[in-house]
Amino acid sequence: MHHHDGKTYTSLKCLEVLPEPPAAPLNLQVAKTKGPVYNESRFSSATFTWRMPTLKFTGKPVRFIGSLVERSETNNASSYTWYTEVQEENQTVYNFTYDLFKPGQEYNVSICLEVTQVPAPSSPVMIVFRAPPDTSMLDRMKLWLTVKIPEESVGSTHAIVTFENNMPLWEITSPLYLALLVSERHCQRDPLPRTEIRNHTQSIQWPNTSTWFEASNMECVAQYQTSSEFWDPISRPFDVRTSFVIKYTIGQMQCSSSHDYCNGPLRPGTDYTVILMGIYCRWSHWKQLPKLESEQTEDIEMHQL
Repeated sequence: MHHHDGKTYTSLKCLEVLPEPPAAPLNLQVAKTKGPVYNESRFSSATFTWRMPTLKFTGKPVRFIGSLVERSETNNASSYTWYTEVQEENQTVYNFTYDLFKPGQEYNVSICLEVTQVPAPSSPVMIVFRAPPDTSMLDRMKLWLTVKIPEESVGSTHAIVTFENNMPLWEITSPLYLALLVSERHCQRDPLPRTEIRNHTQSIQWPNTSTWFEASNMECVAQYQTSSEFWDPISRPFDVRTSFVIKYTIGQMQCSSSHDYCNGPLRPGTDYTVILMGIYCRWSHWKQLPKLESEQTEDIEMHQL
């Protein structure tokens, strides 16, 4: 404060104007993904790409700061931060690969830009990413699976699918539900195993299959589902130190058109392909099981693929 001629006035001070933070990175997206591979990795991996912002800003770009945060309601959600240095002025596209994602888990992925002469980084650009599920679990389940036809004097109308009791329980963690499907052979091509990304909602979108009633009225039985829609045979409480057995009978009851996923009888003397499908939040993935084959006799024989 200064006094002059009886008046009080305040001296002027220099006001420092901070430069604006840079624009946010552009086009953050998932370039490629890979699920767990049996005997190689229990985790999923993904490569992300993004672009340098095109708007001019104060200072030179120094580095990008990336963040992965698991979307979880528990307190032990994992997170990871990485830094990508900007080494060439003219480089516009950048990428980063992370290979420790939990299979099937959702993550918030964000990236911001740091530049010289500006203390604050850019605002982040963010996407939500779901890591690929562990579809290799179906390969492992095939190792402990058998399909048998009961020996009966009359033509067989059902088969027994067994997941043997030497299957390690800790191997089975990824799918939410399993499904068994049946498809007639010889009159059509065997269905090819496939992986599909379902829609992008949180709900389970069940893959389209014929009902037993629809399929059984066809001249050539199209692929239909025998297990119930939300079948989870491994959800019951168990002791991880012991082994267990899952048995499922294909063709164990008569069905009517009122049942969507009804397990009707097999046609005696008919060859079938049996398919095991794993259902995930946004994925379905299936593998062909050992084929059920017959020689127009009373019993259906099983031949390995």
